[in-house]
Amino acid sequence: MRGLRIRAVLRLLASSPYLHFFPLHNRAVLGLSGFVVDNIAFLFAAVYLYRLSLIVLKDPEASLRASILFCFNPASIFYSSIYSEILYALLSIGGYHLMSGKSNYATLWLALSGSARSNGVLNAGYICFQTMH
Repeated sequence: MRGLRIRAVLRLLASSPYLHFFPLHNRAVLGLSGFVVDNIAFLFAAVYLYRLSLIVLKDPEASLRASILFCFNPASIFYSSIYSEILYALLSIGGYHLMSGKSNYATLWLALSGSARSNGVLNAGYICFQTMH
């Protein structure tokens, strides 16, 4: 039943008159959507880094400087292209920020960072350290 609804929605979107203005193939649409998702994740990662550094540093100027350096470092080319680094950064930094507020969602965010990159499994150490204190 659900598959029929998805097919109906896809047929409706495929017959949309706006698609004739954008004659893109499936690979181009996937590439464009990956680029948009990664850039939005980059923006949210920078915001979460600013909020986290406000909590840790307690200095708005240093926090802004840290976020700007995050955005304009030489490795940020990987953040604005279609790689999983920015998704890992967003989920890790967001998880650390949520951990500072004693939220249970922090565990979910840090666990999802492990699905973005394999070294996200190491974030379990932060959760264990937090529960020990």
